Amino acid sequence: MKDSWVKLLKEEFALLYSISKWLLLAVIIGVFVGAATSTFMIVLERCSKFVGALPSWRIFLLPLGIMVSAWLVISLKPMDRTRGTLSVVEAVHHHDGRVSVLSVVVKVIGSIITISTGGSLGKEGPSAQIGAAVSNVFANGFHLNKVDRRKLVICGVSAGMASVFGAPVAGAVFGLENLFVGQLFYDVLLPCIVSGMVSYQVSLSLGMAYLYQPLLYVPRVTEPHMVTW
Repeated sequence: MKDSWVKLLKEEFALLYSISKWLLLAVIIGVFVGAATSTFMIVLERCSKFVGALPSWRIFLLPLGIMVSAWLVISLKPMDRTRGTLSVVEAVHHHDGRVSVLSVVVKVIGSIITISTGGSLGKEGPSAQIGAAVSNVFANGFHLNKVDRRKLVICGVSAGMASVFGAPVAGAVFGLENLFVGQLFYDVLLPCIVSGMVSYQVSLSLGMAYLYQPLLYVPRVTEPHMVTW
């Protein structure tokens, strides 16, 4: 009887320790990823406004910006040319969540140049890379093992998505599903949601503004709807 109680207490303590550890890590990642992603968005906005205020000859900056961005990636990181979330997925699945911070910095700078000069590039790729890079730095600092490193990188990706789109829960689910297509990594679901919410609040405090489209009409669910579904 005593042994069973001791075993139960050990299990409860291990569960409490795990939850506390990941909540703390999620908050830390949310704060720093939110700050980093917000900085990226603010710099991008200012660069875009600067280019947009130029005369009509600014259209010629588009091919120039693409060439400069390509030169940065090819010259400074010739062995790492994957872009967007693809590089993060590859890092999680094939490199135990290890991400080159220099590579991410180069790609983020290239993204700013490309987008601000009129190139067709999304913001979700750089935000995911920023989240992965920040998480990788903390994983190295905390000497996390391979499994925990991967979990922390997923939290970073979720925080980056939450910050750039202003959607904490959606960002968390995106980070989970994007790295594990068709599956959910339930062990890190709570930390992802926490890091996304913290990142979102940090972005708001730094002056980020998001556009929201209110749902003005909600159709009533009736029998024909159910039959159609």
